[in-house]
Amino acid sequence: KEDLNHVAGQNFEQKANRKVSKTKTHILNGELAILARKKHLKQALKCFKHAEAKGMILDAHSYTNILNGYVRCGDMSGALEWFKGMVDSSVQPNIVTLTTLLKGFCEAGQLKEASDIFFHYILGINPTDYAITPSNTVNSQTLLNKTLEIKRNDVEMNVRSVNTFLRGCARVGAILAAMNAYSVTHLL
Repeated sequence: KEDLNHVAGQNFEQKANRKVSKTKTHILNGELAILARKKHLKQALKCFKHAEAKGMILDAHSYTNILNGYVRCGDMSGALEWFKGMVDSSVQPNIVTLTTLLKGFCEAGQLKEASDIFFHYILGINPTDYAITPSNTVNSQTLLNKTLEIKRNDVEMNVRSVNTFLRGCARVGAILAAMNAYSVTHLL
């Protein structure tokens, strides 16, 4: 009976510790979001590194808030490096992460990178299977078939990600890329 009480006490303590950790992470993410929104990237990075050094749980939201800071500051090379670091740290990007990166590349007029994020990461299509130039036209049914074949369940596209990409295409006049994206996504 003493062993059962000891085990029950440990389980309760572990659950309580996880709940406290999640609460701390939630508060940290709120602070990071505010700093990113205000373009205080250096402060956000300092806060993130401090939390990391203290052993706090840093999740996709934590990384995405910093990524948003890079995007809002117009530092797409920094954003891409941060994204790679996130993936290397085994933190799974979510649709908000990918849409944030997509938005940054679209706003910077970097359609090649935006297309890679949209078609490869969001739709799950191999980069060699989609077109962004008229010389490499791809049948929309072929794109749809490839998307359905290899669509990953870990990231689901949403209206915001599609609209972000279409707006980016419109900004740089990439009609073919927009048509490919639309023809695949409206059928899904």
